[in-house]
Amino acid sequence: MGYDTLVKDWSFDLFFEKHVVAEDHEKVQKAWEVASGGERNLEFDCRIIKADGTLGWIWCKSRIFYNEAGKPSFLMGFVGDETAAKSAEQEIKILNATLEKRVEEKTREVLEKETHYKGLLENMQEGIQIISFDWRYLFLNKVVIRQSKFSEAELLGRRMMDVYPGFEKAPLFVELQNCMQSRISKTIVNEFEFPDGSKGWFELSVQPVPEGILILSIDITDQKRLEKELVDRQIEQQKLTTQLTIEAQEKERNELAKELHDNINQILATAKIYLARAKKHEAIPHHLVQQGFECVNLAVDEIRTLSHTLVTPTLGDTGLIDALQSLSRQFANAHGQEITLINHLDPAVAIDEQKELMLYRIAQEQISNINKHAKATVVTIVLASTPTQLQMTITDNGVGFDTKEKAKGIGLRNMQSRVQFYAGEMRIISAPGEGCKLEITVPL
Repeated sequence: MGYDTLVKDWSFDLFFEKHVVAEDHEKVQKAWEVASGGERNLEFDCRIIKADGTLGWIWCKSRIFYNEAGKPSFLMGFVGDETAAKSAEQEIKILNATLEKRVEEKTREVLEKETHYKGLLENMQEGIQIISFDWRYLFLNKVVIRQSKFSEAELLGRRMMDVYPGFEKAPLFVELQNCMQSRISKTIVNEFEFPDGSKGWFELSVQPVPEGILILSIDITDQKRLEKELVDRQIEQQKLTTQLTIEAQEKERNELAKELHDNINQILATAKIYLARAKKHEAIPHHLVQQGFECVNLAVDEIRTLSHTLVTPTLGDTGLIDALQSLSRQFANAHGQEITLINHLDPAVAIDEQKELMLYRIAQEQISNINKHAKATVVTIVLASTPTQLQMTITDNGVGFDTKEKAKGIGLRNMQSRVQFYAGEMRIISAPGEGCKLEITVPL
């Protein structure tokens, strides 16, 4: 925004009224209405007026959190300056339009003034070459000679496949051959590798001429580099969005677990004490008190289990293996399955704590799915590592399912999202009556 210090009493309304360009008010307002109406995710980009009065562009990706009354409480997210990116995009559009216009204009000039074309072509800023029907260089201007990294003597009169051995097998040659034979103009964008191993991107406008074909070449290597930088930036922004979402989910789980432990669990524990005392009085029907005692005791155990499930495990203290062993014991004791954990991890390979948490959450989700749907009696968890990869496999002997019909649930999508954030892969192998196998592979 251009401020040197923190602005006092800052608010979204102040930002909206003072800094958002008036023409973008409606777009930002609609984004806010959608997010605050229950969508939670606030995403937009807009033009802003900076503190020094200059115009700029920002993007915003945030999440709205609500209080107990269901009202928006606070906003957490990130804002980035995309003024340079927007300016670059506009420059690319202008450049493309300008280049396209110049290609059309220059090509038309060549065809209309054929008797004078050599002088015109020599002075053009784009590369120009005329290729004969037997693929010999008939004309090259200074620009295309510079682009080719050869001298004029090394090119003029020689066949293209003699200058570039194997060129007749390249996809570009097929395109040029089609233009040569069909006599139809064509524009080709191609990455060219030079004999010295260097590479460059060129936009080629191929036009049929009486001598063969005319190729107008424009070096767009810098443009392609800029496009790649924009794509890389978008990927990084998506990763940040996913990380924020995961962190927000973990925070909500911790708050819920704390609420269960500090409030509900204490109430039920007190009820358990009262029932225990009531059991000592013979006047009260003992079997009813006993049943109530057992129900309350079961509720305490269930809430304790739920709290352990929701709270973020301190893997930094216990480690992934210990955490998974504890998780396996909890589910085995509660549901009766035989859960086996097999550890093939290389002790010499260091694993990032966030990746350990990701694997723990996936195991937690999958074992929960098995308990709910699989009717399995045996579950096996295998952890392994190579110098470049971290692997986890969870197999059960349950009823299985058709992956084409039931592999799109929220739980599975959450697992897929966690794996993709670390550029990993997830596979589900299952069929009705054949159990299920979940395979996770994440690069180290």
